[in-house]
Parts: sequence; structure tokens; C-alpha cells
Amino acid sequence: MQRKRAWVLVALLALMVVVLVISRSQALPSAYKGLTLPTPRPVEGFTEALPPPVWLIAGDKAVIGTLAAGGTSRGHADPAYALPDLPIASLLADAPAVIVVGSESVKSFKATVRPWSEDGRIVPLYDDTARELKAEVQREENLTVFTLESTGDAGDQLLNVNITFPVENAWAFYLWRLNPAQAPKLTVDQAATATPSPVATTLPSVEIPTSCVAHSEDRAPYFNLADGYCLLYPAHFRVSDVRPGLAGFYGPPLDQTIEPVFGALSILVEGPAAGRTLAQVADHYVSVNRSGEGTAVTRSTATLGGEPAEIVEGRLDAVGSRQVFVLHNDTIYQLGVYPVDEAFPQAAPYVAAVWQAVSTSFTFLPEGIVAGFSSCPDGNDNAAPYLNLTDGYCLLYPSRLGVSVQVASHGVVFSGWLSEPGAKPVMIDLVIHAGESANGRSAAQVATDYLAQYPADVAAQVVRTPIRVEGQPGEMVDGVPGRTQTRRAFVVYNDRVYEFTLSPYNDPASQTYQAEADAAWRTVTASFVFVTVSESP
Repeated sequence: MQRKRAWVLVALLALMVVVLVISRSQALPSAYKGLTLPTPRPVEGFTEALPPPVWLIAGDKAVIGTLAAGGTSRGHADPAYALPDLPIASLLADAPAVIVVGSESVKSFKATVRPWSEDGRIVPLYDDTARELKAEVQREENLTVFTLESTGDAGDQLLNVNITFPVENAWAFYLWRLNPAQAPKLTVDQAATATPSPVATTLPSVEIPTSCVAHSEDRAPYFNLADGYCLLYPAHFRVSDVRPGLAGFYGPPLDQTIEPVFGALSILVEGPAAGRTLAQVADHYVSVNRSGEGTAVTRSTATLGGEPAEIVEGRLDAVGSRQVFVLHNDTIYQLGVYPVDEAFPQAAPYVAAVWQAVSTSFTFLPEGIVAGFSSCPDGNDNAAPYLNLTDGYCLLYPSRLGVSVQVASHGVVFSGWLSEPGAKPVMIDLVIHAGESANGRSAAQVATDYLAQYPADVAAQVVRTPIRVEGQPGEMVDGVPGRTQTRRAFVVYNDRVYEFTLSPYNDPASQTYQAEADAAWRTVTASFVFVTVSESP
């Protein structure tokens, strides 16, 4: 049980391919019994020797394994919760498999198989579904060869081979995916507790409505693919309370109380009109919310997104509001603006600003645009979708967080307060900054340049780990010093640097919230998809 618990804890650690100091003086073998042995790929950023390569011989093919983790007596590196692009092999249920190790010195060997997890997880490795395969060993020149018993299962599986070597008590494990029925696809629920693996490829170019293209730094665009609309809103507002069929836009708090006043706009997609007219929809809202005949209600008509709109204004809630109803494709859209109330004059400028921005830009998305972004992940009650066409990506983020856009610096902040009874609240910030040109640099080189600002002894304490975000190579650095300790990752795509920052991360003062910080990081990085768009002139 203790071992199982240990592996569960390992699952929370970041992906890191290990640097093992193992003698590699002998040349790597190029073939085994007439089969070409693929050459292991270099691992960017590592200067010391890697462990020997390991191949799986399945039928007439040799498939090199992914080095997932390992260590020596001087230290170790642990696996991520998942790894993208594991090598794939086809293996018959009753056929023995052969594992070829590129070393003649092997201290211990263990091979296990278990059903493949659709979320791509590779740990815990020794759960109740894992089964150890018996192995017979023989040495051939500078190789060690293990013949495994048949798996007895032709289904989708994960093969793990754990090897220890006599040099410095070194250990490593290697992974393959066996018999995938089809290419894996991350579902919405899996993405809500996502792991660092890509879910889609770069999308083809699409043309977006000019009304939703921001031409100044005081407006930010918002796209809701699931509900089929886009708009512009004041950039100093915050997007929050995003759920299926719901989105809110909130101005800054206007006082220091526990429940401050602020101007806000919400959009609710109610569902089918079921044959009702627009006037009937508005009539129903008034009848349900009107507290008495003395409640003053103003009715008017307008146009929103090219469709007729019915406006109801009055104190039908706790504060006065403006409710706007629109029918589009027999679906009811309700926009609420509040407070529209003389009791809150301080909020009036913010209410006017958000209504002006939204009402003049609100656009229903053509079906072709929604279909063009079909590879962007959908949201649910736990994970909200976000599409940033300015900087070319879409993703999911924990719906308990809000979104703030830094237009001038091309930054997006996902943030929220994390608190427990009796504890001091902690603000979590996960920032994505689409920045400078990489000028031909790799992600590892960008990370090195970033760390150059710190004294050598401080930079030496930072843990660096290669990662992938939507299939693109990146470099993650943990333990970055500052007001709070942070995690950063640098990814280069189309020669542009994308920087991810999570704060606090593994900070001694915020250990209580580490799991929530990890979950937010996994959700964003796993669901991240690069997109390409073409703006209309």
C-alpha cells in the first residue's frame, strides 16, 4: 500500500526525462537479428549521458521505448502524470514479445502491462489492473535480451519496463502503447482534470467577424463557440462564472466591503423557445419576477446581433437591471446588465461602458466558424473554454477562476482566490503570455536566457524539465524565486515564445493549495491548442 501511495504522489510531479551517468563507451547496436534498431533521439538540454536505449521487438518491427524517468544514487527524476506520443506497437495476444536493452549490464528487470487509460496517464504504474509478465534473459554481445510471456490480451494496453543497472544503482523505466484501437482523444471530462498531453492539432485558417476584432487596447474580444456568439467588452473587466450556457463580465469592485458594488453584464442561453414569440418570452420573465403591480417596468425594442430584441428594464431583482431577450435559431438568449439603479450611481459609468461595448459588437457566429474550431475543447461545469484568436490558441481552465486580459502585453491571467475555513485566502495566478520572437532559439535556450537574470547560485536551484504543449517542445522551470515561488514554462511555436507562469507553485507558504495549483496547470496545458486565423480586412 505504501508503494502504491508513493506512485500516486509521483503522479503529481512534473515530466522530466532523467539524466543518468551510465557508461556508453560501446557503440550502440544498429540491428538485432536482421531488424534495424532505431537510433534514440537526442534529448534537448541534457549534457550528460542518458541510459541505454531499449527496444520492443514486435513481429518484424523494432520499436524504441520512451524513456520516462529514472535516477542514480545521486538523485532521481520522476514521471509526469502522462506523456504524449508514446511509441505504438502491435502485439498479438498469444505472441511473445522481445525486449532488447542496449547494455550488457542489467541488474534487475520487470515488465508490466495494464489497460490503457483514455486520459493518457502513465502512473500509478502498479495499480490493481497491472500484471507482471514473466521474462527469460540472455546476453548477446553488448546487448541484454528479455523474452516476455504473451500478454493474453490484444486490447489497448500500456507496457512498462523497469530496469536497474549496476552503475551507481541507476534505474530507469520505458513505455510503449500496445494495440491502440484508434488515435486517443481527450474528452471534456478528462480535460477538466487534464494531464500534459495534446488534444488536437493546429486548426486551418478561418475568417472571423470584423465586429469581434479589437482595434484598441481598451476592448478585449470574447468568443463562445459552444453558445455561438462573439463580442467585445471593456478590457478592464473580468470574465467569470463561465458555465455551459452562461458567461459573466464584471467591472472592478467600487468599494472595500465584503460584497462590493460593481457594474456587470451576464449572458444566459436559456434553450429552445418552444414556439414562443419574443414578446411572450419577455412577458413570462416579467410575470415571474415582478413582485407586485407597483413595480415599475419599462419595455422597449431594439436590435442585437442582427436580430430583433425585447428590452425589459426595472427593479425586478434585488437591484434594478436591464434584461435583453433575443431569439436566434429558435434559441433564447438573455443579456442582463446591472445595476441599472439610482441607488448605485458609482456603477453607472461601468454599466454604460460594458453595455456600449457588448451591444455594438455582439455577433452570432456562422456555423462555418464554429465547425472550423471543432478541435478546440468544449467546456463543462468544472472547466471553462477560452479562445484567444489574437494570439492563436484555445484551451480549458478551471471554471472557478476568472479571466483578465492584458491587451497591450498579449497576456491572459486566469486567477481566483483559494481559501479554507479559518485560513488566509491565497490568490492563484496562471498567466499565459504570447510574446517576443524566438529568433531561432529553442525553448530550452529561451529558458536559459530567462534564468541568466539570476545569480548563478540561485539559478542552479531551479529544476528544469523538458515538456510538450500540444505537441510542441518546451522547457519547464520550477522553483523560480520571487515574492512567491513560481513555475514557468516556455514553448516556441512558429518562432514565437509562449510563456506559462503559475504562482504560487510549491511555495513553502502555500503548500495547502498545491493540489489546486497542480490541477489548474494540468487543465490548461493539457487542453492547449494552437490555432490559425485570418482576420477580415
